[in-house]
Amino acid sequence: MPEIVNKKILPYSIDKLYDIIIDVERYPEFIPWFKKIKITSSTDSIIITDVTIEFMFIKDNYTSTAELQKPNKVRDETIASVRIAMIEGPFDHFNTIWSLKAVDRDSCLVDFKCDFSFNNKLYDNIALVALRPMNKRIIDAFVKRITTV
Repeated sequence: MPEIVNKKILPYSIDKLYDIIIDVERYPEFIPWFKKIKITSSTDSIIITDVTIEFMFIKDNYTSTAELQKPNKVRDETIASVRIAMIEGPFDHFNTIWSLKAVDRDSCLVDFKCDFSFNNKLYDNIALVALRPMNKRIIDAFVKRITTV
């Protein structure tokens, strides 16, 4: 499967964007195919979740882990990231990376990448057809979520 890639400079601080990204239980409010996300374990650096997805006739569950790197200064840049990987579920592989880099105090470059493949080839074919619209919907949903906070 090709990966979903999106880069965009947004007029919000790195701290605000990071807080929205790690608020995973609220994803179903703004990303339509996420029906339920439940945090099963959480520390300052790791979040483990059970996720229910629905897309067309596909309905499935998976467990994922998110590695959190809070905003911090490295050399002359302030950066943060959230790396999400599937632990168990319907995917052959599932990896998502949210990378944030402060442009200035009130704007941030968001670099979103998602690479996945289902164990089921029919699911893969459906996802491949829907990939372009999904890519745009993810970043649009994220921007919409920011404006409601």
